[in-house]
Amino acid sequence: MNSRFTKYTEGLEAKWQELKSMPSVIAGKVPRDTPEGGVYLFSGKLRN
Repeated sequence: MNSRFTKYTEGLEAKWQELKSMPSVIAGKVPRDTPEGGVYLFSGKLRN
């Protein structure tokens, strides 16, 4: 793999796991302190 690409992807797996472990929220009930910028995971499935 290209070493420059590897540099930018090294921490992605840990960030992916962190994102998946966060609690689900319902559209319209997003906490006010949620940052405007970032990566968000949207799903069409309801999870409780």
